[in-house]
Amino acid sequence: MPFTKTSIEDQCVTQIILRRCHEQPDVTAISAWDGEVAYGELERQSARLATKLLKLGISPKRCVTIVLDKSKWMMVATLGVIRAGGSFLMVDVSHPFERIEKIIRTIAALLLVFSYACVSLVSRLADAIVVIEDVANFAEQSIDDKALRQQHADTTIECLALTVRVDGFTVCNREVLLMLMVGGCLCIPSEDDRNQDLTGFISRHRVNYTFLPPIIASQLDPAAVPTLRVLLLGGHIHRDLSTNGLDQTCPFHAGCDARNVGFSCDYCLWVVEVDNPNHLVPVGAVGELLLQGKGLARGYSADEEIDRRVFLKGADWQARHPLHVYSTFGERLYRTGDLVRYNLDGSIQYISQKDNLIKVDGEEWTPGRSSIT
Repeated sequence: MPFTKTSIEDQCVTQIILRRCHEQPDVTAISAWDGEVAYGELERQSARLATKLLKLGISPKRCVTIVLDKSKWMMVATLGVIRAGGSFLMVDVSHPFERIEKIIRTIAALLLVFSYACVSLVSRLADAIVVIEDVANFAEQSIDDKALRQQHADTTIECLALTVRVDGFTVCNREVLLMLMVGGCLCIPSEDDRNQDLTGFISRHRVNYTFLPPIIASQLDPAAVPTLRVLLLGGHIHRDLSTNGLDQTCPFHAGCDARNVGFSCDYCLWVVEVDNPNHLVPVGAVGELLLQGKGLARGYSADEEIDRRVFLKGADWQARHPLHVYSTFGERLYRTGDLVRYNLDGSIQYISQKDNLIKVDGEEWTPGRSSIT
């Protein structure tokens, strides 16, 4: 089954980002409302933070909760935690305190990294506190980044990327980390710019790449953002179609279906019967999407029931469809809850979700949580 093939070289996120730091130390890595950080400074500040976390006993099995405003410190904190070998949980300070407390206690987070502005908010929820704004005062020591392994949990072009959301899901981690991996500049607007003047922020910072939900992208005035060259849409289905044609012929050509989510670059994709993941469905039939690969999460923290339901230890058909270096028999699988089908070219077409998630103005909501969010 060639549809499921993928080939990615194993590298740690830190290896790639630190390579950029050494290659272009004076290039701006972060341009935020509260200041700028060059790649060389990002390396030094994250090293100081990693040293501090190591002294506090951070390990691959310990989670660091990062409670921060969306600011330049966000990536210093994230990279510092990864370099220390820990895993991180990003929490938005705009969430209700009850929600933040529930998240932290659910995963039994032992450490917090946050700014002075957040001290009163979460100080009683942790047994160790690190204030990210004190990073310049931390001892600077060499960090053995080579000791990091791909198995540890974590989550060259000129490019100015805009990020408007930093919490909640994997797309965010890819959005911000990938920009640093390719040597670009991550642009972070203030809360006011994000809500009231996103177009102006993009223009002032000369942003040329961004990833936005369609409902936010629709608010942009194309004439006011001449530097913007790449606009990725995600979060929910975009209904518009792309067309192409020549003046000498019919001016329209077959458009692109926005429900086609393309191909995987780092996972094996399988489509199985909705009620029986041990049975694959034929090409063109609707089924549930399963993911398989080295980047799969270890599981849900402190929720064994969900773990057993959505993380499978293997499926019967894996022995019949060996993928050599791409996967192994008995490798774990994740049930996404997305209903899809394979197209004839091997791409995936999204149909719907099978759970009770709903969307309001582009934001996902679980009805049972609406009382506290």
